[in-house]
Amino acid sequence: MSRWGYLAEAVIVGIDPGITVGLAIIDLNMNLILTKSIKNARKEDIINHIVSSGRPVVIATDVMPAPEFVTKIAANFNARLYVPEKPVSLDEKIRITREFDSISDSHMRDSLAAAILAYGSIKKTLSKIERVAEEHSLNEKQKDILSILVLRNECPNIESGLKEILEEKRIEEEIKSGKTVPIRRRKFYTLQKDYEILWGLSLIHI
Repeated sequence: MSRWGYLAEAVIVGIDPGITVGLAIIDLNMNLILTKSIKNARKEDIINHIVSSGRPVVIATDVMPAPEFVTKIAANFNARLYVPEKPVSLDEKIRITREFDSISDSHMRDSLAAAILAYGSIKKTLSKIERVAEEHSLNEKQKDILSILVLRNECPNIESGLKEILEEKRIEEEIKSGKTVPIRRRKFYTLQKDYEILWGLSLIHI
């Protein structure tokens, strides 16, 4: 089985903190996965909603400086924090969220605006990943993994992440063909911040 077989879909999360917390989650194609307004939400409540929707590569806010509530959630996931370079006007928030019919209040709107702006900040990187994925015939899951590794700075660059994924593909192909494959002690990535599992110097035969 792939070392990454359990990984959730990569997502971008926008958060509008306050007495009522706005939460918006989109995928890396800017499809809306979830939008909610949650009264008296604790940090743990927001984290649970995020975990059930995917693996965050960016946590975003629409205000500067970033509220502590948002920075703590980003730190919990070891995700990139997006903060706009300048204040985002109400007109801009309305404009960029206009096509989403499910927005029913200002908290949803502001959190979704944050997620969309964060998407714009990584769009060039995503385009490069898309091009590399096509060149090397990566499937959607493998492309998602590459995005996670790159956007969360879990590899130094796209080429390094690609090398890791191609090595994983090679191992999977050898296992499927019935070969005995040595598994060395290697780091791989989970939902937990800075968590490592060390694979023993053993043999796996399937």
